[in-house]
Amino acid sequence: MPKKSKKSKIIDSFFLNAATKLAQLDSSEDSDSTHEELLDNLIEISKYRFGSITRVPKQKVWRNEVLPQYDEMRFRQVTRVSYQQFDVILNLISEDRIFHTSLKQLSLRFNWQLRCLDFGISGTGASAHNTARLFGTGDGSTIIRITRRIIKALLRLKCRFIYWPNEDERNKIVAATF
Repeated sequence: MPKKSKKSKIIDSFFLNAATKLAQLDSSEDSDSTHEELLDNLIEISKYRFGSITRVPKQKVWRNEVLPQYDEMRFRQVTRVSYQQFDVILNLISEDRIFHTSLKQLSLRFNWQLRCLDFGISGTGASAHNTARLFGTGDGSTIIRITRRIIKALLRLKCRFIYWPNEDERNKIVAATF
């Protein structure tokens, strides 16, 4: 049997509570108020995706104070790029239109830091929740939106860096290889 969500359990308790009240009532007038109460409760619970809103405490110390203090080796271990490579790629993607919209977004530097770390730990079993906690950001769709924006910007750069060599370039590659 599948596990019931918190929201489903709350809805079930609303119905059980209403059914219990209706079974104990004598008049139809009281029945109407019970139905109204049930309807109000269902409308209220439908406003929340998971049945409740819980705030996750956010901290920004690691990304703002710890990561920038890492030496080159530790920075590279965490982000999989050097400081210089990080800045070059950051400058390249900063020109992308996806980061120049009227939508409220986290800073581009923050987006790129988060993605570099996540690219570095991808496949290790670490979750987006761990990355979100480390960076002090939402662990829901925030990571997905950041990833989507960064990947789109990187893919738009591919033609500048990935291409078939022309004949002269191929000859140089062959000469250097043999």
